[in-house]
Amino acid sequence: MSVRPAQLLRLGLPAAMVAATLVAVTGSSGTAEVSAGTRPFPANLRPERASGPAYDAKSVIVQFKPTATTSARKAALSRVRGTPDVSVTSDVVTVTGDVPAAELLKKVNADPAVELASLNYLRRKSATPNDWLYRNYQKYLPYVRVNQAWDLTRSAGSQTVAVLDTGVDAGHPDLAGHLLPGYNTFNTALPPNDGDGHGTSVTGIIAAGTSNTIGIAGVAWNAKVRPVKVLDDNGNGSDANVINGINWAVRNGARVINMSLGGDGDNPVLHTAIKNAVAKGVVLVAASGNTGVSAPHYPAAYPEVLSVGATSWYGALTEFSTYGDTVDIAAPGFDITSTAPRAKTPAGYDPYWLGLSGTSFSSPIVAGVAALVRNKWPSFTPAQVMARLKATARDAGPRGIDPYYGAGMLDAYAALGGKWTTDFPVAGADGNDQPSRAVALTSSASSTFGVEGDVDWYRVDSPAARNLAVSLT
Repeated sequence: MSVRPAQLLRLGLPAAMVAATLVAVTGSSGTAEVSAGTRPFPANLRPERASGPAYDAKSVIVQFKPTATTSARKAALSRVRGTPDVSVTSDVVTVTGDVPAAELLKKVNADPAVELASLNYLRRKSATPNDWLYRNYQKYLPYVRVNQAWDLTRSAGSQTVAVLDTGVDAGHPDLAGHLLPGYNTFNTALPPNDGDGHGTSVTGIIAAGTSNTIGIAGVAWNAKVRPVKVLDDNGNGSDANVINGINWAVRNGARVINMSLGGDGDNPVLHTAIKNAVAKGVVLVAASGNTGVSAPHYPAAYPEVLSVGATSWYGALTEFSTYGDTVDIAAPGFDITSTAPRAKTPAGYDPYWLGLSGTSFSSPIVAGVAALVRNKWPSFTPAQVMARLKATARDAGPRGIDPYYGAGMLDAYAALGGKWTTDFPVAGADGNDQPSRAVALTSSASSTFGVEGDVDWYRVDSPAARNLAVSLT
């Protein structure tokens, strides 16, 4: 591979030993840009919608007339060569025949002893979404037990979520019915359109139509979002934009605010706006940052804001996730799938992006769960919602609260009242567990992986670009 000066190498042992070079994640104004690996979803890979409801291919349900005698019922089954699963003395039986179900249904309907008959339709747990990208491309959601949480609640109710970002593609089919009027802090006469894509992706993670047979499943299932454009079409914005966005969202009924943005600098005016929002009962969630170092990232670093770090699908901290004492909780933020603006979708593709990476995409997962928690316990204060999410998190990394995962990995099911489950394996911090602490590599080196999830970083310094061969045994 070709490397630049001060190239970083990451050696890890998740399930199988692998080696990979660091992929730099950059963002203007602290946003998590759409990563270089982001790709649209080809329309020709979209599954065909089912032509009709599924049913058992060999059986039908038969309801006999109350006046039908036992002998009449037996005769009816004999004529169709049917076998009941219960005694024919029951008024309703499931009948299996030697012909396809549709043909069997016609035969039993023609019998004078039968009052009603129907195909034996198949049902499934209603909380399992039928969105065609959910099963294969959103496998990270079960790791934070969002799928189980939907068995407890699938409604954000009146807990409106404001997304402060680059705006939204208001006509996206997977966001239809989930968007409320928004606000454009750059020009209040214009709608909060999204010329970047970041905001549309963040919004989809929270509130894409769930179980609507298309696209992805939104975490908050049927949430309503107010899109607030505080970043321009290049992903840039100032604190003035963010402050105006927060104030507008509060005035217009937002109960949860997601901010997948940030940067350096502690601004007391911004902090005041955040404290005022919390005083009005609003929960604020923000991305911890993509710097890979421990410098505070604002607004996530403010104590009133729930700061979210990013992990892989399986709970390993990503190399880009900003860490430190201000991180409160972690959630998947690598290889995420979400909605994309139609204007940025090439012909032959559907308006979805695969491979999104950054804390920008872990934050809305937490914000969506926060909306579900608020709806279940509407009297909770913002501090109580934050405490609930942190207290029910699954410990990951060093035991207890740590600067990498905060309280641990989000556990949506436990947060909504489900049973506790096991913590993630210990992956304790050592001398080179983060990019900023990479060990200079000049020749061969050896390392011991103590537990699954342990990661060691190495740095190769070179005065000029050159080829480097790395052998991992």
